[in-house]
Parts: sequence; structure tokens; C-alpha cells
Amino acid sequence: PVAATIAARLALEAVDPDNTLDWSNPDVWRDHKTVDLACGSGTLLTAVMTEMKRRAELHGADQTRLADLQKVAVEEVLKGLDINPVSLQLAATQLMSGNTDVKYRKMGLHQMPYGPQPDGSAAAGTLELLARREVLDSGRLFDDAAASTTVKTGAERYSVLQGPEMDDAADAALRARIVIMNPPFTNRTKAGEKFDPDDQKKLRHRMDTLEQMLVAAEPSLDGVLDKNSIRPMFETLAGRLLPDHRHGAIVMIAPTVIATAASAADMRLWMAERFHLHTICTCHQPGNINLSQNTAINESIFIFTRYNEDTPATKIISLDRLPDSGTEADLLFKNIEACKAGELSDGWGEVSAWPAEQVQSGDWTAAIWRSPALADAAASFARHKALQPLGRAGLSCHATGQLLRGDYRPTIAGEPNSFWIMKSKGADAQSSIEGTPDELWVHKKSSEPQILTKAGHLLLTAGQRTSTGRVTSIATNQTYVGNGWVPVTGLVPDTAKPIAVFLNSTPGRLLIMRNPGRTLEFPSYSADGWNSMPIPDLSDSQAVKILVECWEETRHEVVPQFRDGYTPIRRRWDEAVCDALGWDIDEIAELGELLAREPRVSGVAYGQWKA
Repeated sequence: PVAATIAARLALEAVDPDNTLDWSNPDVWRDHKTVDLACGSGTLLTAVMTEMKRRAELHGADQTRLADLQKVAVEEVLKGLDINPVSLQLAATQLMSGNTDVKYRKMGLHQMPYGPQPDGSAAAGTLELLARREVLDSGRLFDDAAASTTVKTGAERYSVLQGPEMDDAADAALRARIVIMNPPFTNRTKAGEKFDPDDQKKLRHRMDTLEQMLVAAEPSLDGVLDKNSIRPMFETLAGRLLPDHRHGAIVMIAPTVIATAASAADMRLWMAERFHLHTICTCHQPGNINLSQNTAINESIFIFTRYNEDTPATKIISLDRLPDSGTEADLLFKNIEACKAGELSDGWGEVSAWPAEQVQSGDWTAAIWRSPALADAAASFARHKALQPLGRAGLSCHATGQLLRGDYRPTIAGEPNSFWIMKSKGADAQSSIEGTPDELWVHKKSSEPQILTKAGHLLLTAGQRTSTGRVTSIATNQTYVGNGWVPVTGLVPDTAKPIAVFLNSTPGRLLIMRNPGRTLEFPSYSADGWNSMPIPDLSDSQAVKILVECWEETRHEVVPQFRDGYTPIRRRWDEAVCDALGWDIDEIAELGELLAREPRVSGVAYGQWKA
């Protein structure tokens, strides 16, 4: 798969950026032990070997030398760990491919114990390495007496899997130069679904125990690891395998939203303190956003390196399409080598830099934007002194949709105690900034709909497609709750209307799109997330007056879909925001045009045309 080729080339560029090492020398290969902690069928490891061989050819290696180097790679350099024996067999086949005349004495592939164990316990696969003294390398947690069967921390005793298989796996993983992986991002509550409920419970408990051991060895991780995902534990394990004094690299294919999600914020800060975020590569071509199989979510390649000097900026590679072959991958990288920053030739995309201070502050949002100018602008608006978080303004957001779906039901006109709500949010509804209530609901049992205490004059989208939606927020003279819309309390009509105008303007949409939830094309927004959304200062009466007047002038106009471009009504909202806040309309309008071209808004990649 081409994503593996890209990841492997980025990995080798990170550790040998100028290709100065003699890759025809077996010792250079041995000095670059590469480990995949969830190797599956060995795709990433095979891609690394292919890239090493390509570099060896550039240094004069002939076919005989390449065969010898492949043997070195398979037996000494490439290490893969997985829980699936069939996948490991496929990995062995891939690694031997094209070199069947060579007799291999051993393979660097290891099956990790997973699920129910003979003694009644459960094992967590590769994460079991976190229980190994040599991996955690913490004298506070481990001592010689504990090496045999258990580790003791406080009143808790933690079992450590023993045996030659685990010894070999730990030895294979330690002292790596490159850790490359597509780590599982399964929710912990769904781990081991193929097992019976009792074994699932044991597996989850084992994962929690391993986390406790990890935190005991690395207290800075307390509160950082994500209880909903096992991916951060793989990230931490990867860091443990790289010696501090070596210029190693962690290469990870992961959901793009880890660069923006609030749940990953602490982990971003933790990683940025210990590693240099060297490169992020994202493909922004609609319909071609995933890099691994069996998923349809946006994924990126994240490259981290050890760095002992002043940390430089992060390279952002924004692709408009993926190569469809190794030959095309060669063309892509030739373009990247020839263009350190700016538009790549042949319509491949663009290379830009993201400031180190942004990365170290936990802002990695450059990964989600095709346009570097939009990434910069969105980050600038997020820290603009003229704006303040919505929650700090004394307002409250309410997730009424879940409550509606639980205790209430849709009804028809005439039923007592029924009330109107805002529901539709797609291309065919909520087509104006005022909005139109479009469903009647009633409580299933009670005659008093308590949910109406959460009704507001301002309603914010709970999620919508970034190409076919029309408005991000609506303001009304009456109060409503919503299903798919988040009402905001604490406002009167004349303070709700300016917020609606701002959030529908280009700066507002840029701020909203910085935190997309699970996917970039169909973001989801929580009430808690909305509370941190920057808005104008409502105590500025002149600014409020300007924005209210704009709402009144545009309240009845049908708003085109986002994919229809930078339309006159969006320009009018921008003009009002600029008048209210003293911003330059030409600059904001230019951002509006760029936003209309953003692939997740227009529906097509740069350089492509709509059907």
C-alpha cells in the first residue's frame, strides 16, 4: 500500500535526511533496528526494507548485495509484534518476498499473548511489554527481587508475564532506532469483543493494571493517558523503546483528529516535551482520506524524532492526492526534495512549516487544513484578544438531543403540551440564520416538558457535513431546544443574534472547524466543546449593534450550501464582523475564498473540478 511506502520514506528521511549513510553497508542496516508494535501482515516493515534497499542501490549495491542485506534485515533488523499468528505468517511471507533462494535461520516476528491465559488471567498483547522491568527501566518500580513473578507498588501487586517468548519479544523491541506502527485505536471498552464477558472484563482490568504500572514508572503520565483508547499506551511504549541518546524516530499512522481532539490535548503536550514532531503528512483528497484498511476516517502520518538541539518547526505535507504506485511515490518525493516549502509541482499538494511553539503548546491543527494560510488564521483567531470563550461570558450550552431522544417523542399538531424544536441541519433545512422550528415533540409521560428550561435564543450545530450544510448557528426571537442543535442559555435575542452572525462568518467557521471531533468531513460538536468557542465581547455595545443589524438584514435570506463558495451573504456577514471588531475585510474575504476551496468544504481536492 502506498501509505506504507510514504511512511517508510518519511521514516528514513527523518533519521538520514541527506542520505549520507552508506546503505549498502550491512552495519548501517544493523544500526537501524526497526520495530512495529502491531505489525499485522508486515506491510510497514516490508516498506521500510524496500526503502532501505532503494537507498542501498543508490550507494551501488548490486542484486547479490541486496539479497544479503535482505537476509540481514529479516534476521537482525526488522522486528514485528502482533497477537494474530496468521498475520505473522503473512508478514514472514512478505519479508522473504523476492528472495526465496536465501535460507533464513530466524525471523524477527513475535506472537504476543492476548486474551485468556492458562492460569485464569488475561494478557493484553504487545502492551504486556509495559510490565517488563527492562522496558520501563525504573528503579523506583522494579527491583531484583521483583523480577521473577511480580512487581509491587504500594499495596498492589502486578503480575509480569514470564518465559522465553516474552524475553525474546522484549529483546526484539528494545533499543530500536525506528518504531513504525499503525497502533490500534480501539476503545478500551470494546477490547476483546470475541471473548466471553468474563474474559473481556479481565482483559480490561489487565489494561488498567498496565496503565497503573506505567504511571507508577512515569508519574508525568498521570491523567494524560486516554481511558477511551489504547493508542496512547502504544505511543508511550514506542518512546520507551528508543534510547535517549540516539537520534531515533517514531512513525505513526493515526487518526488526524489526534492533532485537534480535546481528549488528546494532554498527550500532545506530553509528546511535545519529549520529542520533536518532525513531520505530519495528510491527504486532503475527498474519498481518499484514510491511509489504513478497513476504516473511513481521516488519517495522517506523524513522525517524531529525538532532538537534542533547539527544536525546529514541524514540516507539514498536505497532499491533494496519493500516489497510486511506487513509481508515483518516487515522483512525489522528488518534488518534496526539490521544494522545501510552497506548492509542489505536478499538483501533488503543498509543503509548509508549523512553528515549534505551536506544537509545544499542543496546537497541531495544521494537520487538518489543506491551506497553510487557513491553519495560521484559525490559530490566530483562537488566541485573539478581541474574543473570549463562550463559557466565560456566563453562557451555558446544553446537549438536549440525547434528552429528547430518551424521555420525549415526536408528535403531531394538536397534542397537549407539545412544543416545537429545531431538528434539521442538512442541505434541505435550516437554510437561514434565523432558523425554522421543524418538529413537534412531547414528553412520553409528564405533562410538563422540563427540557424547555434549557431552551435558548441561540442554537449551535451539534454536527454537520462541512460541504452540504448551510449555517453553523441560528438565532431566534423565541427560545427553542434542538435535536442536532445545541441551545445556549443566558442570552436575550439581541445578544444571541451577534453571536450567530459571528459564528457564520469566515472567522467563526474557521474557529469551529479547528475542533472537528471524529472526522473532518462530518464533524461533531459537544456542549463542552462549544463552551470554549471564542466569541466577541458582548459588552461592546457598538459591536453588538452592528452585528444585530446584520442579522436583521439577512434573517430571511436563503443561505447557499458551504460548497457553493464564498457567496454574497457570507461576504455581508464578514463585513459586519470586520466593522464590529475593526478587522480588514480584504484579508477576511481572502480567507473566505480560501475556505470555499478547502477540500472538505468544496467536496473536491485542489486542482479538480466539480462534476
